Amino acid sequence: MSTVTVRDRQTTVDIAMQEAGTAEACIAVAEGNAMSVTDDLFTGQLVKTTPVIYAETVKTFFKENRHPASAETLLDNAGLEGIDYWAVEVDFVVS
Repeated sequence: MSTVTVRDRQTTVDIAMQEAGTAEACIAVAEGNAMSVTDDLFTGQLVKTTPVIYAETVKTFFKENRHPASAETLLDNAGLEGIDYWAVEVDFVVS
């Protein structure tokens, strides 16, 4: 296994796409780092990657163009309103 440095807003799935060319490799990435596929990654974190490349063209695309980064941040949801974003007893009171 090699290691890769996590870029801003990258997830385990992003690392899998970038390094192996497929989202399915996120399981191998997670297992290789003793974490869950849904764990948050942090900018600058070193992550071990799978040595298997499933789709070379996809991997090459992400290496040459843009690194995938699909994680949401708190700022992404800033100012959102509505019942999907409200917390009981915080934003409104149920009586």
